[in-house]
Amino acid sequence: MIKQIIQKTTQMFPKIKRLFGRDKKFYILLSMFSLAAILFIAAVVIAIAGMASTKNNTKKANQEAAMLQDKKMTVEVAVNSFYNWYIHGNTDVFSDVSYKDRGTLTPDLIAKIEKNVAEQKESDKKIDPVICGVGMPDTVAFGDITVKNDAATVEMNLNYIKSRKIKLELILQDNQWKINEIICP
Repeated sequence: MIKQIIQKTTQMFPKIKRLFGRDKKFYILLSMFSLAAILFIAAVVIAIAGMASTKNNTKKANQEAAMLQDKKMTVEVAVNSFYNWYIHGNTDVFSDVSYKDRGTLTPDLIAKIEKNVAEQKESDKKIDPVICGVGMPDTVAFGDITVKNDAATVEMNLNYIKSRKIKLELILQDNQWKINEIICP
């Protein structure tokens, strides 16, 4: 291999050969220097490529994190909008059906709520399936919000005298987050 490097080096540097004659030590040193230079250049190219790749990966990760944060914000806005209207509008599913027209609940969830309301029609103590309880909470606080593709989960604390946690499952339909499931404790 060293002979091949020496031959290539002598082919690359014919003037040097004429100047120094046939001194093998010089050619060996020159070949080693050439090899070292080639390896150094290769290492620099690899390092630059690695930095570019890392920069692209970091940029992509930052973009994905920003998109996820945007999705979480839109999930929170959708849920907050519906629950603020529901709680502060002093409405309930037993006497007011306008919740169906808000566009925040999926048709599947509306059907479940209607079924639940029908089952409780004769009951004295009706449990509202939207708030998982009787009477309106004083405040609502968000817990964890998880978004994965076109699905999201939201944990909420409905604060009465005591806090009650409920879990909401949302799906993205027609570019709008809609509550698809309300999971009561």
